[in-house]
Amino acid sequence: MYLAANALLLQFFMFFSYMMDGFAYAAEALTGRFTGARDFTTLKQLIHRLFAWGIGLALLFTFVYALFAENILHLLTDKPLVIQTAGEFKVWVLLFPVAGFAAFLWDGIYIGMTASRQMRNSMFAAVLFFFISYFVFYPLWGNNGLWLSFIIYLSMRGIMQTLLFPAIFRNV
Repeated sequence: MYLAANALLLQFFMFFSYMMDGFAYAAEALTGRFTGARDFTTLKQLIHRLFAWGIGLALLFTFVYALFAENILHLLTDKPLVIQTAGEFKVWVLLFPVAGFAAFLWDGIYIGMTASRQMRNSMFAAVLFFFISYFVFYPLWGNNGLWLSFIIYLSMRGIMQTLLFPAIFRNV
């Protein structure tokens, strides 16, 4: 039952990721344009605006998920037991947008600045945090430990990219 419930809950992440990918693609193109033109003032403005939109969208999706998660689950399946099981883990769905929006935006910015090495390194660090947290929390909390590890992974992607960005910006 957990497998089916988790598959449904991942759809909430996918809905959010499709929206944020649109902003990431725009970030790629515009960051590349402003970096190539060496227009760093406009690049800084772009980054601030992207994160303002990202925060707004993360809050909007969190609000929508808080109010309509069960309705969305009913659109995805007609199996009451799966819906009930997924409902037990709804709190993690509410954390997807807040934990993940920065990583999507930074991915677009990093790609636009051709900072693939730093992007790779931040991903390695996030994956390491995922596995460490998984091996700590899954034995203690089961499926909740798995979801916590996923939230930590999403958060660490954004945190690591935020920490690496000043050095990237200085070296452009």
